[in-house]
Amino acid sequence: MTDETLDTRNARVREAFERLLEMPEAAHEPMLAAMDLDDEERAMVRRLLAGHARRRLFEVPALDWVHQLDGDDYVEAMIGTRVGTCELQRFLGRGGSAVVFLARRRVGDTVQAVALKLLNSGLLSPEAHRRFRREQAILSRLSHPNIARLIDAGMSERGSPYIVMEYVEGQDIVSFACARSFDTRARIALLVDVCRAVDAAHRALVVHRDLKPSNVLVTADGVVKVLDFGIAKLIDEDNPETATQHVALTPAYAAPEQFQPGPAATSMDVYSLGVLASELLLGGRMGPDATLPASEDATTWQNWRRLDGELTQILRATLASEPSRRYSSAGHLADDFRRWLDREPLQIVPVTRWYRLRKFVARHRTSAVAAALVALAFVGGTIGIAYQWRVARQQALLAREQAAVAHAEAVRAGTIRDFLASLFDAGNAESPQDRKPTIEDVVANAGQRLLSDDQLDASLRADLLLTLADVASSIGAYERSDRLLDEVERFAPALGAAAADVLVRLRVRRAGNLIDQTTTNAAPVLALLEPLRADLDARTDETGLKALTYRARALQVAGREAEADAEVDRIVARYRDADDAKLALTALLLQLNVAVEAQRYPEAVGFARTAIDYWSAHGQPLTVWTMTMWSNAATARESVGDIDGAEEAYRNAIAVGDRIYAQPARDHAMAIQAYGTFLLAQSRVDEAGTQILRALKLQQSMFRDDDPRIAQTFFAASRLYENRGDYAESIRWMDKAVQVYRGDGFSTMLARSLAMRGRTHANAGHFDEADRDEDEALAIQKAHSGDAHPAYAWILIVRADVELREHRFAQALATTEKALAINAPVGGALLQSTLDTRLNHAKALLALGRGTEALAELQEIEPTYARIAPKAAQRFETAAEKALALASMSRAREAREAADAALALLPLMQTPDPDLLRRVRALASAAGAVH
Repeated sequence: MTDETLDTRNARVREAFERLLEMPEAAHEPMLAAMDLDDEERAMVRRLLAGHARRRLFEVPALDWVHQLDGDDYVEAMIGTRVGTCELQRFLGRGGSAVVFLARRRVGDTVQAVALKLLNSGLLSPEAHRRFRREQAILSRLSHPNIARLIDAGMSERGSPYIVMEYVEGQDIVSFACARSFDTRARIALLVDVCRAVDAAHRALVVHRDLKPSNVLVTADGVVKVLDFGIAKLIDEDNPETATQHVALTPAYAAPEQFQPGPAATSMDVYSLGVLASELLLGGRMGPDATLPASEDATTWQNWRRLDGELTQILRATLASEPSRRYSSAGHLADDFRRWLDREPLQIVPVTRWYRLRKFVARHRTSAVAAALVALAFVGGTIGIAYQWRVARQQALLAREQAAVAHAEAVRAGTIRDFLASLFDAGNAESPQDRKPTIEDVVANAGQRLLSDDQLDASLRADLLLTLADVASSIGAYERSDRLLDEVERFAPALGAAAADVLVRLRVRRAGNLIDQTTTNAAPVLALLEPLRADLDARTDETGLKALTYRARALQVAGREAEADAEVDRIVARYRDADDAKLALTALLLQLNVAVEAQRYPEAVGFARTAIDYWSAHGQPLTVWTMTMWSNAATARESVGDIDGAEEAYRNAIAVGDRIYAQPARDHAMAIQAYGTFLLAQSRVDEAGTQILRALKLQQSMFRDDDPRIAQTFFAASRLYENRGDYAESIRWMDKAVQVYRGDGFSTMLARSLAMRGRTHANAGHFDEADRDEDEALAIQKAHSGDAHPAYAWILIVRADVELREHRFAQALATTEKALAINAPVGGALLQSTLDTRLNHAKALLALGRGTEALAELQEIEPTYARIAPKAAQRFETAAEKALALASMSRAREAREAADAALALLPLMQTPDPDLLRRVRALASAAGAVH
């Protein structure tokens, strides 16, 4: 069967399916028999109808089928009732998967109008529970001004899941444009906003799959809002749920491949955007390959014939029947719509000299007309022959110069093309898998070729070598990067006028290599960059941004935090409004990173939100910077107690790494290790072990055991074994971390490693070793940051654990109070770390006979622990200490109840303190027991 015949058959099947969906089920077979279809096509339609019916049957519980039989009566009965925190006010609409109401939601003293979506699917099984949680996760990750946001979710008293979303009062996009008689340009401007919103969802790994006018509303003030991601699926999830065969869709807007089993893809939404665009621009819906059904009215056909030629090409590229021929993303489609509005060349149109000239004239019509009139005046005037000859000669010289420049650029481009093609010859499809080159192989091969090719233009060789040095640094091959930079420096003076810029780029790259490999010695970095300050202050390009970033990091390493903050402020002020979105985002990410490193976590949460919103709104690709952004956002959110938000961000960071790295990568491993450490804090030890050991395996495939880049995972592995009660194994791993950090001179991590090893020694009863480690940790951290820095407070918090274990309660009380005082001015440390410190403070108070004060502290922190760390072992400890405090105050009945509550939390403990457990059990079994 030819492609054309197949497309025609699919079109007939689509049309039949769409018509039958609008009819009662009893009419399906008679109507199908009367349609002009062959037996195979009828069978395809029956399969589509059966799939649609099965989806509704499996997702709608029997009770709701009964309610649906009542139709409007059931809906009317719901008005005025409460679902969760919302009171239903008015019926808004009904879809295949939900009934939607306008509702009133009370938040404190304010009342908020919301849209409440009551799903037909009951939570009848674990699988259904999982689907509902997935929809919440999908909606909550979509943060964009043109996407209706999720507000709340839960289950009604009748067991039906519901979702509360931003209420958008407006018209569908087609009605909105028609009601205001919008011209083509105004309609295209609306489409740009729609495409940007869909692209943001795609970059959050979500595909909509049911884009149509009713899901794209426009408010009275012209703000576009994309609705109903309720059938959205994760793009990268590889399981049967992503298959399209049983998914509700609107046939007229669905891509051809949505009628066949297969995974969800962004190309489906691109196609639907094309149908939406055709309806908005023409008044009728186009089909695959921008075809108009014969049934469309004369006005639609006339609009199609009159449509601007470039918009015609956009629609054809968007509505291609083969996904590979469509726009590669909704963002690229938005770019071409924007280019059309700005009268710039489109990406999909072959660019010729006459095409560029035509677009130039369109953009600069007034000056172009003036130029044409001047030219006519010269032709018609009485200009002297000699003057005409000089003009002609100048034009001829200019033409030759332009031709020479064009030829040189063509030669340069051809040289680069041939060079790159030669590098990847070894990686062709016929090569054995174990012979395909890695990135490291490609960099090494490229460097050798560049250095051995005497025919290569010197400036081009310098450009390529500097680019290779950047690539080498990005994969951690710093020695190779430095060798490439040495070669550039050797012949750079012979480059003439280009030498100055090459040397600046070279020194900035060297500074980047140095700062990436040190955590203590910032002097060489500052020495490299200081002579360039005048040049760098004048630059607004990527090199300038990198240099300022490296300088800010160096100042932070040197402990000059005020100067580092000032530098970051200058960077953000200079670049955040840059035309180049990559530069602007890099500046915002630096601001976030510095705040996290300085442990200014509440401030960092806001910076993370700004960076994520900018990344989402400006169509930036997935890169290592995206992964770092999510990792820093996770740390910031965790610090302020947003545990769900933190876990989502940790998972996003890992998901980005999974997508961009085909081979083990340092930053990816660090993101996985950070998630493991987070899980440890939540006492999810088995899950934490999976992540930490995965990170360790990745890093051991890249680095030797004495490499500082692996030491932090040794640190995490030690904490894992400590949580499991295997103190000997914990000390073994922390010994490895201490050894590496001593050799590297990384003061903060050396101090933390010593402190944690000291705590493990104390848990194992090795108190002399514990005291030595704690004393050294405090001395190192004080020498590095002083004794009023949050990093010093971190060591104090661990020290208090040891002091309590040693029954030095007065010292523990003083230590915890000092740590809390240090952290207070910067908004606290990690919230859970602050809670742990207050728990230790309460333990010390209780041991010193100050039970009333201890009880007050415990009652304050108990609900916060339950909220942010429901599975944490500290919940048992808090409840146990509360029982002991009540007993110390002779409140026997309350003490017994508290002891019972503590024992209910005992499963959270991996290795409970035997003495504490004994005393709590005694309280639970004997009335009137005292501490």
